[in-house]
Amino acid sequence: MTDINRNRRRFLQLTGATALAAGVGAAVSGTAGAQASAWSAADSPTGKTLNDVVQTSEGPYAVGSGGLVLARRANGWETVLSKGPTVEGNTLTGAGVTDDGEHVWFAGGSGVIGQYDVVEEQLTDYSAPGGKTSSWEDLAVTGASGSETVHLVNGSGEVLSGTKNGSGGMDWGEAQKPGSGSSMKGIDFASASVGHISNTSTKIYETTDSGGGYQEIGIDGQGGNLYGVASVSKSDVNVAAGNGIIYQYDGSTWTEINVS
Repeated sequence: MTDINRNRRRFLQLTGATALAAGVGAAVSGTAGAQASAWSAADSPTGKTLNDVVQTSEGPYAVGSGGLVLARRANGWETVLSKGPTVEGNTLTGAGVTDDGEHVWFAGGSGVIGQYDVVEEQLTDYSAPGGKTSSWEDLAVTGASGSETVHLVNGSGEVLSGTKNGSGGMDWGEAQKPGSGSSMKGIDFASASVGHISNTSTKIYETTDSGGGYQEIGIDGQGGNLYGVASVSKSDVNVAAGNGIIYQYDGSTWTEINVS
């Protein structure tokens, strides 16, 4: 998996009503220079909440309330979609990008799923696969554009995966429910085979077979909700929780770090 996809991390939630970070492109690129760069406010064409951001081959894209999709162009941030893939204004909660950075995927309320080709500037609607209209909370994408696999989690505790076929459609598998049905909040893949999911019952689930199955790996004895998850490898997982806490996993042990 490339730096473009691996460094998409949801510990930063963009909530600025009228500003975006001008350093977003650098912040998700994963370079040493980016880590030393300062953040600054940039003008935004919206007053809506933005929930996720990814780096594409054509620059950063952000998604948010009301189905909004923004892209950063040479002259600043511009609106790409104002009401989402179904033009019904469902909030978009998560975004992902193919390994080559050419396809942005986003998902959110009422089962909406969309894919935007940043090179051809074309939108494809894949909403409500199999009639599923539960709100998607997050997604992760692996593979190159045209053959990518998309993994989604929803508020009903389900995980759904699908792979792009030769005709441009998606071959969706059967939905899985790894836990007790608690809302899944975050999903991230370190590679095509290894990924992790977090839920609202302080549980983390791991797959090592490209989403074929998931096993619980923690977090024992902890309370409160979990949010975004960053999957770097089987032995390097970071999970954002409430009250300024991040949980780190080294493959065998979870460590609580308070950053507040």
